Amino acid sequence: MNCKLAEEYIMKFFDSELNDVENSYLKQHLEICERCRREFDTMKEIFDSLSQTMVVEPPEDFEKKVMARINSMEMTDRRIAENSFAFLYAGIALMVLTASVTVYEFLRYVDISQLVMRFETVSGFMSMLFGAIRNFIVLVSGIQKGLYHAAVAVADSFYHVFSISAGILLIVYGVFTSRRVKANNGGAR
Repeated sequence: MNCKLAEEYIMKFFDSELNDVENSYLKQHLEICERCRREFDTMKEIFDSLSQTMVVEPPEDFEKKVMARINSMEMTDRRIAENSFAFLYAGIALMVLTASVTVYEFLRYVDISQLVMRFETVSGFMSMLFGAIRNFIVLVSGIQKGLYHAAVAVADSFYHVFSISAGILLIVYGVFTSRRVKANNGGAR
């Protein structure tokens, strides 16, 4: 038997898939091959330690604590979204104020009658006025959509940060809990 076949047999051994003949060949090879015997011993130690690993149960209120934390994060996300809409409305109010001041300043220096006379018909003036209003509404709508998408992106990023943080927290908690259990048991397995 060569070492490559022995490696396959070693894995089959730990998976309990060796028949009697293969088991006999593996034992004979391990008696004469130091490298394969070391690999077998290492794998045996790993499988033995895995079979003796103690399962640590989470505390009874663990699920409640996790769900409370998730609900807290959802409330924070809602507050962020609400604040984003507040900024949106403040921005719209600022734009309306700016437009009003601009129109006021424009009308202070322009005689409206001369402005109306520049247009051949009233419908031309109305068409220009409604076109300006439509363009202003499209601008405000675009800004609102942009701010909304920014708020959604911020809320999404907080969700992903929370998910990653919760995963890391659970891993760290498991490591320290298992160390504490081992320490309380005097290091016994």
